[in-house]
Amino acid sequence: MSGDECSTVGLQELIHYVSLYCQKTDDVLETLFELHGNNDEDAVNFQLDILNLYGKLDLADQTKKFDKIVKNILDTAGISPNRLFLFFCQRTGMDHSLLVDLLLSNETEFLLFFVKYLKYVERDPQAFAAALDDDDVLDMLRSLISVLQSGGFPYNPTYLIHRLTNVINLFE
Repeated sequence: MSGDECSTVGLQELIHYVSLYCQKTDDVLETLFELHGNNDEDAVNFQLDILNLYGKLDLADQTKKFDKIVKNILDTAGISPNRLFLFFCQRTGMDHSLLVDLLLSNETEFLLFFVKYLKYVERDPQAFAAALDDDDVLDMLRSLISVLQSGGFPYNPTYLIHRLTNVINLFE
């Protein structure tokens, strides 16, 4: 068996294992955030990693077996940038002040993640809408815009306000 065939078989076994695990646990995201969410930096980096992976998979040649298998693993586990961000927001109580703290923090890459994530939502608003349970997240984002517009940020938040406004307008 060639190296590619071994990799494919191994990944197919992983899909099977992920499927079984997902059937036995109520929420894979809770488990993942327990592993990666011990602090803000870990939680943000985890979301950024998944967002970057999805970006690469979206650009990749979907005829390649490996790319299709990786996407299948993520889909089977219910892991997507939208689900991760929405779960993160729910887990933190839909509190816009936490997002403000993360945007001001030099200890995380939340600003980088958030801008990339908002662009991701703009490219595929249907996926975001499908992941939304209610309007709480949109209300939180509206509150965040109000804070960003009030000033006091160590950087010019105009671009971020523009992105947030675009996303909210997609759903109004």
